[in-house]
Formats: sequence, C-alpha cells, structure tokens
Amino acid sequence: MVNKKEIKLLTELLDLEGVKVRAHRVHVGIGIILQVESIHSDSTCPRCGTKSRRLHQNHRYIVKDLPFGEKPVFLEINRRQFKCIQCRKPCLDAARSWGEPRQLLMVRSYRKTVEP
Repeated sequence: MVNKKEIKLLTELLDLEGVKVRAHRVHVGIGIILQVESIHSDSTCPRCGTKSRRLHQNHRYIVKDLPFGEKPVFLEINRRQFKCIQCRKPCLDAARSWGEPRQLLMVRSYRKTVEP
C-alpha cells in the first residue's frame, strides 16, 4: 500500500516543479525507482489554445536521476498525451516543460551543483 506521507516527502525531496511522485519501489542491485507525473490533469493545445482533459496516450520513460546517498535513483516519467477536443490534434501534458527526458539529469545536476 502507498503511504501518503512517504509520497509527499518523496515529492518534496525530488523538488521538480509541477511534478508529483505517484509510487516508489526499491530494486536490489538496481536502485530506487520513482514513478512521477505532472500535477496537472489537463493540457492546453499549442495549436488552438483549448484546454483538454481527454487522455489519448501515455508515454513512459525511465531516466537516471541524481543519487540518493549511495543508491542510484531512476525516474519513471509518465508523459501523458491528450487529444484536443477542438482541433482533434494530440498535445503533450505540462510535463513537456521538463524538457526532453534525456536532458532532465543534466538540468538537475547543474541546478544542484551550480545554483546556491
């Protein structure tokens, strides 16, 4: 069972704006895997500006994050794709603002080592 206090703490420790931890698991020999997704339940179409909550697809990515102590940490990112009800085109959720999943570690590493 998922403990809400643990999830809230992990979300705070992760410190990614607009992102929440949904679940976590520890794999022996691999590390900690955090399932994360956007806190927003809708998306704004970049073509026509209409907000949509109609889920079209889920795209899952696993990216390596900064370690937690000696344990490697991986983020399982759920970038949802919505379907615009106005122009019927697909659009990514707010997680798009995280950048490409492969750039996430680089940005977080920079932020943790360079910014005060």
